[in-house]
Amino acid sequence: MTRSRLLVPLLASLVGGCAIRGTVHLSKAEQAILRLEPVEAETWAPYSATMARQYMLKARSEWAQADYGECEMLSAQVQEWVDRAVEEAVANKATGQLPDTPPDWVDPVELNGAPLAAPAAAAPAAETTTAPPADGAAPWGGQ
Repeated sequence: MTRSRLLVPLLASLVGGCAIRGTVHLSKAEQAILRLEPVEAETWAPYSATMARQYMLKARSEWAQADYGECEMLSAQVQEWVDRAVEEAVANKATGQLPDTPPDWVDPVELNGAPLAAPAAAAPAAETTTAPPADGAAPWGGQ
């Protein structure tokens, strides 16, 4: 009887500890996202800033579904992308060059699953006529 009384609080603290740890990591990721605004990362490093925000959305989703381990991993990704976005924004702002394409380290095949290429021109449509056949028969087989 005394063993079960000791195990219940121990198990409760372990389960609660996972939720707290996930919440702490999520909170740190949300604080990291706030670092994007002062350096105008949306303008000067849009790809990295967008990745950080998308990882944040996924981390919140995993936290809401009580998958705290996944939330912790995604929160770490948020912080990495924020760091990258801040570095790129500062560098791009210093040079005055707005990025118009994904950075060099982004593999286009990885982005879409296929290499980026210009779409092929469509073949011209076959010429269609609406005139009835020369023998006078109706086109639908009737008379």
